[in-house]
Amino acid sequence: MTQRELEEETEKLVESFYNYLTVEKGLSEEAVMEAVERVRKELNEFRVKVDDRMEVTPGFKFNQWEL
Repeated sequence: MTQRELEEETEKLVESFYNYLTVEKGLSEEAVMEAVERVRKELNEFRVKVDDRMEVTPGFKFNQWEL
């Protein structure tokens, strides 16, 4: 699998999961981010960075963090 294909698949997966949480489960963006924050706190022994920018796609974020 090429890097580009991996990025595309990652983007699809993240978008699909977010849609599942917000549309199918009816969670608000705020509720999703609260859950993300709880997980981040539980992983405090690791360096965790939550990229919560909504104005860019998951694929863009993936690509930017790889650079």
